[in-house]
Amino acid sequence: MISTFRATTVDDLDAIRAFLGEIFEAGPGAPFLSPGILKWKYWESRGDWDGPRGYVLEQDGKIAAHAGLWPIAADSASGNLFGAQLIDWGASRKSSGAGISLLMKLTHKFDFMIGIGGTDATRKILPAFGFEKRKEMWRGARAIRPLGHALTHPQRNWKLPLRFLRNTFLASRPSHNPFKQWEAKEISPHQIAPEVYSAAPATGFAPRPPSFFEYLLRCPDVPFQLYGISERGVAKGHFLIGVLRGQARIAGIWLVEPSAGAAAAAYCLATQAARAIPSANEIVAAGCDLPSLEGATMAGLRIVKGPDVNVLDEKKRLSLPADFQVQLCDDDAAFLDIGKSSYVT
Repeated sequence: MISTFRATTVDDLDAIRAFLGEIFEAGPGAPFLSPGILKWKYWESRGDWDGPRGYVLEQDGKIAAHAGLWPIAADSASGNLFGAQLIDWGASRKSSGAGISLLMKLTHKFDFMIGIGGTDATRKILPAFGFEKRKEMWRGARAIRPLGHALTHPQRNWKLPLRFLRNTFLASRPSHNPFKQWEAKEISPHQIAPEVYSAAPATGFAPRPPSFFEYLLRCPDVPFQLYGISERGVAKGHFLIGVLRGQARIAGIWLVEPSAGAAAAAYCLATQAARAIPSANEIVAAGCDLPSLEGATMAGLRIVKGPDVNVLDEKKRLSLPADFQVQLCDDDAAFLDIGKSSYVT
């Protein structure tokens, strides 16, 4: 049996769609397998990363395993470190060990790897390769249009009226915003304040450059909007938000002062921005550091348990603070479309 490990190209589109549809038991009409989103994820130009973002392991000319890459960088004393989170990772049931073999080849290409959530099988496999659980993410959500939320909720059962009443009550409760003088307005990526980058060491990973936001703003499935946060003309940070099937997803917040109070103000401003979008029925955010958790709670988001954050650092070069931050935009959670509303509340 001849095995080939290689980066994918756009010429592989149809074969990858068929392969992923088979291993994830999804039909050809599954939104996450649309040609547009696959082209964007794997082959569209991305200014903050010029390497391949998809790999396959072939056996006798047929795809046996596939993995997509979502790049992430970290600062260290020896310079920038480059890592990736695996997305759309899976192997054919007919090719024993192909998925593991592909993972082993990919881990040697990066300084570190991130594993966020995943299937039960993935969570069982990662520790065997040296992935260590570093954090547990939180997810926070709040209904902003309870009636629209109820009318579009995928679960149509006896809980629906109770959920509507609960969400109506929670949506009416005021948020605690300690910085009411802050304001947000839509900006372009090149209007991001450079002061935000100085806060990066406190959150662990290198700051996302303007080219990263340019790339996300071109997402074919989610209309993202970037907002700058300021106080009397002084930059305080920015946030990215997009709406998918009634859910406004805060892809991330980035702050000059990454404190609980600043996070609360940012989440409140993001909620205001979401209320101005007619199709948004719920707002959702995620993180794993304490200040963002406290801020989300102050802003009135209902907190639930999120996925584990696992890190592979074989080269022992990655140094993360105890309160490092991972958000929705650090894997595909910011834009993943499962074909129906994925409300949290």
